[in-house]
Amino acid sequence: MNDDQITALAREYAEEIYPNLSDKIISLRTQEIKNAERLIRFLLRRFCLVEKSKVEDIHKGILVQLDPKNFGYSPYNQGRIDLLKSLFPEIAKEVQL
Repeated sequence: MNDDQITALAREYAEEIYPNLSDKIISLRTQEIKNAERLIRFLLRRFCLVEKSKVEDIHKGILVQLDPKNFGYSPYNQGRIDLLKSLFPEIAKEVQL
């Protein structure tokens, strides 16, 4: 993630936490954005954060390629799908052909 994406994600988080702040206490949201940015940067040093929709798109694309009627069986693609299932088991359960 680049700095702009981190800031946008932090802003979205802060707006969800404090949805209806008046202008008088808007600094509370600003502080929450800074705190969220620090947390996101910390997490990015240890973990790979991936947008869920991106993983779902890749997962669906591999499943389509594994359809024997269209593309035939590919051990390479089976390895990719196994990797995705191991990294993102919740998404693997949600995404079905």
